Order: sequence, then C-alpha cells, then structure tokens
Amino acid sequence: MASYAKFDIWQNTAGIAYTVPIQMVTATYSGETSLTTQSDTFLTGLEISITPKFSNSKLYVYSTMDIRNVSNTDGGVTFWYKSVGGGAYSYVSGSTCFYYATGNAHRRHVTDVIDLPGTTSTITYRIYARSWSGGTSTFNYATLGLTGKEQVCKMIIYEIAQ
Repeated sequence: MASYAKFDIWQNTAGIAYTVPIQMVTATYSGETSLTTQSDTFLTGLEISITPKFSNSKLYVYSTMDIRNVSNTDGGVTFWYKSVGGGAYSYVSGSTCFYYATGNAHRRHVTDVIDLPGTTSTITYRIYARSWSGGTSTFNYATLGLTGKEQVCKMIIYEIAQ
C-alpha cells in the first residue's frame, strides 16, 4: 500500500516557511544567429513554455549561450519577452550586455529573470536580442565549427511555490 504526505505549507520548527520547486521545464537550441540591427529581434528557436500550477508562484527563467562580437565597437544584448495564454509578446526583463574592448571575442552569457506572472495560463518566454552598436554580434555562437556540440543554448524555468 502506498503512503502519501500532503500539506499546504512546509516549514521548519521555528515557523519559517520553505519555498519549494514545483516543476522544472528545460529546452535547448543549437542554431546561431548573427545580428547587426539595433532593434529587439526574436532569436528563432529560442523559446520555452510553462503552465504554472499555482497563480502565486514565482518563475525563475534562465538561459545561457555564447555571444561573439567581431570588433571593439560591437556588443550583444539579450532580453526575455513573454506571451501569456497565446497573447502578444511583451518585454519582461533580463537585459544584459557583453562588450569586448579588443575585438573578435566570445563569452558565455546568462540572461535570467524572476517573474511573478499571477496566472495558471501557459506562458511562453522568448529570447530577443540586438546589437548594441550596429556591429555584428553572433548569438549562440558555435566555436571551432562544432554547432550543436558544446555551444548549445540552455533554457530552464523553475516554478517555485510560495
């Protein structure tokens, strides 16, 4: 016979409530995109969806990828946008910039945000990007021609119960 423990609040003996991950969603993408535009542009394939179990949950949305800039005037910027229940996409947060002062370099780059969506409708997060200065920035850059190997973009969403 199976046993089950069900409870609404998990707390220690001092009465401090713990928040616990309810679910985790992961996705990967191995393509790369080069941009010179200074307008926010959806990086096709870089999206991840979750249907929160509770309307008061926090969502930790995370991605990591390589960004390559060709010269000392380039910089790559990434942002999280989201759509709730199939609606229009809107800016969430997570803007960060990689800028390299001596040219032709790449680095691993993290874009993350803690979101409080207040819904149990499906939410789709997308990574948008742009060039900081109009120079060439390559997002999810694959070094040494190893596309799909070590340079895979990883996206994760954790739903944290409150």
